[in-house]
Amino acid sequence: MPPRRRPVPARPRGANDPPRLPEVLEPAALELVGDDDTLEGVRCDGGEAVGRRVDGLALHGADLVGCRLTGSTLSGLDMLDVVVRDCDLSGANLAGAVLRRVTFERCRLSGLVANDLWATEVSVRDCRADGAWLRAARFEHCDIADSEFTGSDWYGAEVRRSRIVRTRLDQSELSTAVFADVALHGSSLAGVRGAALRDVVIGSAQVIEVALAVFGTYGIVIDDEADTDVPG
Repeated sequence: MPPRRRPVPARPRGANDPPRLPEVLEPAALELVGDDDTLEGVRCDGGEAVGRRVDGLALHGADLVGCRLTGSTLSGLDMLDVVVRDCDLSGANLAGAVLRRVTFERCRLSGLVANDLWATEVSVRDCRADGAWLRAARFEHCDIADSEFTGSDWYGAEVRRSRIVRTRLDQSELSTAVFADVALHGSSLAGVRGAALRDVVIGSAQVIEVALAVFGTYGIVIDDEADTDVPG
């Protein structure tokens, strides 16, 4: 009889592989970036690309600190091994972007448009992303922690083997979204719409709030008064 193979343990939820930055980063000016440029092994400190449109930009092994990309459109963006810290991407359009091993820290992402985003091993920490548009986005092995996603739109999104913890999702749109093996510990879901949540893990303190969100999706009404028209 052949030896029995040991089962391969499943990878833990969340981003398990952080960005891999080169030991030496060359300074780069974000203002000079153009279409189809590739920035590799660079550090952009305090640069601006406000309201600009840049197509086909690739950032590989990069560190962005204090940069402003407010209202910019980065079509076809490809990010690999990138750290984004204290940057402003409010109203930026990253639709269809591909993100691998990317970390966002203390960033402003309010009104971010990122439908059809594909993200794996991505961390979002202490960021403000209220009103973010994440329709049909795909997240796998991602971490969102201590962040603000109030009023965000996740319609048709897929979130797998990830964690969304200590984060506000109040008033968010979750219709047709798929959450598979996702931890939601400490997160707020008050007033979410379309919360057909399955395969999620929550803390005991969240039971009532999550139950109310799910009840609303299925039209379940809580009413302690009996219907007096029903014959006894």
